Amino acid sequence: MIDWQGEQGELYQAHYNKTYESGVLDTKTKRLMAMGAAIVMGCKGCILGQTQKAIDAGATLNELMETCSVMLSLGGTIERDWYD
Repeated sequence: MIDWQGEQGELYQAHYNKTYESGVLDTKTKRLMAMGAAIVMGCKGCILGQTQKAIDAGATLNELMETCSVMLSLGGTIERDWYD
């Protein structure tokens, strides 16, 4: 967190950390979801960051690849629908 963010930055960071804690969904699943959303958004930094965090949470290569496959399918559908 950047010091100048103060209380607002602290509140955001607390929300961010709480979001990825295990709940109904475990942390690994949440990170795979975030990675998938980043793929559809096309945010390279987000893809790299969320992929690493998914790996750190225990995601396997097969889980990463299957998530990518689903998201690329969705992203391709969105793209195709815009131009059909």
